[in-house]
Amino acid sequence: MAILPNIWAQGGALFAFSGMDGPTDSESSLVGSTLPQGKGILFHTKIPVTLEFPHGNGVTYEYEIVANDLISTTLSAKGARMRLEVTFLDKDTVVGRIAALEVDEVSEVRIGVGIGCGEIAIEPQGIVIKTQSEGFALFGSGANLCVDKAGLISTLGPDQELRFALGYSSVDTRHACGKASLGLCTDLGSVVEDRISFFKNLPAVLSEDPTTQRTFCKCASVQKVNCCTAQGEIKFNWTTPDRWPHRNMWLWDSAFHALGLRHFAPEWAKDAIRAVLAKQKANGFVPHMMGVSAQSDSVVTQPPVLSWATWEVFSKVDDKEFLEYCYPKLKAMVLYDCENLDRDGSGLWEWESPGASGMDNSPRFDQPLGDAVDLCSFLVNEMSYLEKIATVLSITCDVQMWFEMKSTYSALVNERMWDEATGFYYDLTPDAQMLRLKTVAGFMPLFAGISNYEQAATVISHLTNPDEFWRALPVPSVSADEPSFSGDMWRGPVWVNYNYLIIEGLLQYGYLSYAKDLRDRTLREVERWYLNDGVIYEFYDSESRRSPSSLRRKGKTSKLVNGAWMDGAIRDYHWTAALYIDLLLNFSEGK
Repeated sequence: MAILPNIWAQGGALFAFSGMDGPTDSESSLVGSTLPQGKGILFHTKIPVTLEFPHGNGVTYEYEIVANDLISTTLSAKGARMRLEVTFLDKDTVVGRIAALEVDEVSEVRIGVGIGCGEIAIEPQGIVIKTQSEGFALFGSGANLCVDKAGLISTLGPDQELRFALGYSSVDTRHACGKASLGLCTDLGSVVEDRISFFKNLPAVLSEDPTTQRTFCKCASVQKVNCCTAQGEIKFNWTTPDRWPHRNMWLWDSAFHALGLRHFAPEWAKDAIRAVLAKQKANGFVPHMMGVSAQSDSVVTQPPVLSWATWEVFSKVDDKEFLEYCYPKLKAMVLYDCENLDRDGSGLWEWESPGASGMDNSPRFDQPLGDAVDLCSFLVNEMSYLEKIATVLSITCDVQMWFEMKSTYSALVNERMWDEATGFYYDLTPDAQMLRLKTVAGFMPLFAGISNYEQAATVISHLTNPDEFWRALPVPSVSADEPSFSGDMWRGPVWVNYNYLIIEGLLQYGYLSYAKDLRDRTLREVERWYLNDGVIYEFYDSESRRSPSSLRRKGKTSKLVNGAWMDGAIRDYHWTAALYIDLLLNFSEGK
């Protein structure tokens, strides 16, 4: 039996219904975050509503399961012990119960509801929150049930329970009441068992460390909760970086998500990539952010890594039809990028904006930027993997085309972006001068196989220098000896996706010991802060001193607003969870 996640998140873990269990709605459904001190769940609807658990002086919790769609805990209060279970019946209905375990006398319990705004109506079944655009209903059943504006109150004796259901509707309160009423009739035990079965069916982890096993299950839960079903213009099941606040689908995020999903949900892994490609425009352009309607699509693209991810998924699932669907779209995407991202006509490529690079606030963009070493490396890498895919599909003319293109552009990167004096790769300024700023972008020629072995050795000497990138937690997004190095997002913190890409590069050039060391230190840091804070973070402190919750995100640190954590590093971030799983299992399988 898997060691289940059981850490209550002080920093706001996601809580939502997964597309793996039924239909979702990215524009209208209950998506919540855990509140501090175990007080309950805040739902991020237009009108914020809190489902409040029993709390106060003398109330303590022993958590058995704190997953992203299921909470099971034993609570003690005034000498009584009770079991609290909360989960989702569907995208709009939360169901739960408080059952007496050890109660010598009648004990009062309360399930509350907190409202940002809206008219409250008290009905025999529970509380109804009325608004013009949406509605909520908290209904209950149990011994001596009472209802007031603060929630449902029940006095429990031995073997008694309070059952409750929170229904939500983006239409009106009548629909919300119907959902809550149906929720009360459900077999909660069966739903809970179904949620737990997800963990029972995960692949085995070879490590006997309970922390590793628990973090693995937490990361799988994060992956699960960030999976959505086909909707609108998104024709396949799809993934999001985080159900709140991002909610939409993103290009390179989806590629990383697929790497984790391939180990336990291969169809979802394939769909994560197919869903992005299904949003491709007629000219080959793929937006960096996509929604269920075209109005949500952005006008810039993002790091091209889909061909690489497609091959990595194929290597696990061996589905040639998957390659046949993806290849023409991937080819069109890479050719579009090659033709349209060379705006200065230099023969290499530039980012359309800082956001397009994925490194939103990197000091690389503190001045105008010309040819970008990471973009050029990503495109060369895509050419390499398109060559592999074309070989499998026996498209001989394309095999030759991709081979010639990757050779030509690899030579250009080495000719223009390699600095012999410092032994590192740099971006160029708009007038084709080297921008000698050391960031993780300079390691991407290793990932793409552009460097020769002498260049790789020199680049890796920078990587393993404690004064530069080999910090307490490698690899900071900016070298520690740069004046711009700080604890703000892409200006110094560690991002697991770049650590993953650097590990891939180290393995290509035979630096197995460094790759394993970086992999182990990355995994341990994710585990450490999960045990401490109960969440999987977007980025981490390269000095390994501070909780990511205290790091800045574009100048802003975390703060509580109406019970929700805002700003700072995002919690339960999908690609961190996905790459933790892949780093753990791929090395276990002997990669």
